[in-house]
Amino acid sequence: MRLPSTLLASLFLLFIVVNPTFAQNPLNTIRESVQQKQTERKEAAKENKEQIVETRQALKEDRIETRQATKEEKIETKQASREARVEARQERREAVKEKIQTRREEIKVKREERREELKAKLEEFKDQRKAQIAERVDEKITQLNTNATTKMADHLARLDEILVELEERVATAKAQGKDTSQADVAIASAKSAISSAEAAVSSQAGKDYSVTVSSESTVKNDIATTRNSLNTDLQSTKQAVVSARQAVANAISTAKSSLGGGTNAQ
Repeated sequence: MRLPSTLLASLFLLFIVVNPTFAQNPLNTIRESVQQKQTERKEAAKENKEQIVETRQALKEDRIETRQATKEEKIETKQASREARVEARQERREAVKEKIQTRREEIKVKREERREELKAKLEEFKDQRKAQIAERVDEKITQLNTNATTKMADHLARLDEILVELEERVATAKAQGKDTSQADVAIASAKSAISSAEAAVSSQAGKDYSVTVSSESTVKNDIATTRNSLNTDLQSTKQAVVSARQAVANAISTAKSSLGGGTNAQ
């Protein structure tokens, strides 16, 4: 059903009366409405973009903080582990030193008794010059053993320190996901070798090498016998220390070859 033309004209006039702006410029009104909507959409998009940027930044900061916290936690754990190993080794070294010192104190008492016996025996010598030489040599032999065992104990302590450093580097490599099984076995072997050498040094430090004089005529041979006994025992003890050094060197070499370097310990 079509509306009469007079009715359409009336409606158009009514719209113009109600919205005179449209009557003046209907195209501008439509354009402004579209522009307003576009502006609103742009502002909404801008706000969304800013929110996305803020969210991403917050997530990034959270990730950085998490990584930093994890890193600090790993460092603290690593440091605590290292300190525990160093402390354990230090306590063991102190125990070895204390044991050596105790052995020396024990033998000192026995040596004083044997020294008095030696002096009494030497006073019977007709050749007192020979007696004085024998007494000086007796003191020298004892001092040689003290100096040698002290030096070997210090060397073992240094080897122990090197092994602690190597353990730390191998532990770091293990934390990075590397296979450290070969290095671990070599380090355990080196630890065992050091412990054996320490026991040998401690035992050697507690030995008495006072010269036992049978008679004035045999004093030279008596001294030679004591000196040879000392040399033989020192060579045996030294070999234990050499074995420990070789075991540590092997641990370093094994760690370097199996882990691809970066584990050198000086």
